[in-house]
Amino acid sequence: MSDLPSRIRDQHAELSPTMQQASNYILSHLPDIPFESIRNLAQNSRVSPLTIIRLTRRWGFAGYPDFQVAARRHLFTDNNRGPDTHAAPHQLNSPEIARAAQMINKAGNVYIIGVRNAHAFALYMNYMGRMVFNNFHLMPPSASVTAEDLARLSRDDLLIAFSTSPYATETVRLVQAAYKLGIPTIAVTDAARSPIAQSASVSICVPITKQARLYQMAPVITAIEQILETCYDDPATNADKRITDFAKRVKSIKGYW
Repeated sequence: MSDLPSRIRDQHAELSPTMQQASNYILSHLPDIPFESIRNLAQNSRVSPLTIIRLTRRWGFAGYPDFQVAARRHLFTDNNRGPDTHAAPHQLNSPEIARAAQMINKAGNVYIIGVRNAHAFALYMNYMGRMVFNNFHLMPPSASVTAEDLARLSRDDLLIAFSTSPYATETVRLVQAAYKLGIPTIAVTDAARSPIAQSASVSICVPITKQARLYQMAPVITAIEQILETCYDDPATNADKRITDFAKRVKSIKGYW
C-alpha cells in the first residue's frame, strides 16, 4: 500500500466535488488530523461530518478514528521502511449492525443514553443522527432519568445505551428496566457478557483495550458510524438530501466559520 498522501491523491479524480473539497483540505492539513475532531474538520472543510465519514471509508478506513490512526502513524513513524503498518480495521458483526439499523429506521422515537465517559458517545450519535432523523432524543447523563421517564416509552420506541467496563450503574439499571417494560434496546458495549448486553434486544460489541492508563475508545465511534451509515443506506430515509439541507441551513446562519 502506498503512503497516505499518495493513497489520498490516487483516488481524488474519482470523488464527487464535495468529497474533493474535503480531500484537498485534508491533504493540506494532514498534520492536524490526529488532533482534530470530525466536527471541526467538517466545519473547516465546509462539508458535513457524514461526508468526512464517507470519504474516509472510500479511502478504505473503517471511519474517521481509523483514519486518524493512519495519519498519526504517517506523521510519527517511518512510512518508507517496508509494508504499510496500518492495521486492518476491526470488522464488527454485520448482521447485528444491520439489525440495529433496521430497528432505528422503524422506531417511533429513539432515546440515547450514556453516562460519564460514555456520554460523549451518546452526544455524537445524537448529533450525527439528527441530521437525518427528527425522532432522536438525548437522555440526561445522570440518575435523574426516573421510572416515570422510562414509562413514557412504548414498544414502538427504541433505547440505545452505551456502556463499557467499568459499567455505569445508572445505565445498567435503565436497560434492565427497559427490558422489563418490553422496550427494544440496542446496547453498544465491549463484551457479550456485559450487563447491558444481557438485557438488550441487540448488542454491538466493540474491542476496547487499555494502555498504561487510558482506555482506547475509538472503536465505539466506528460502531456508531457503521450503524448510522447502514441506516442511511435505506432510500426511505432520504439521507443524502436531508444531510445536504442540514449543512446548507447551518451555513446560512454562519454556523461554519
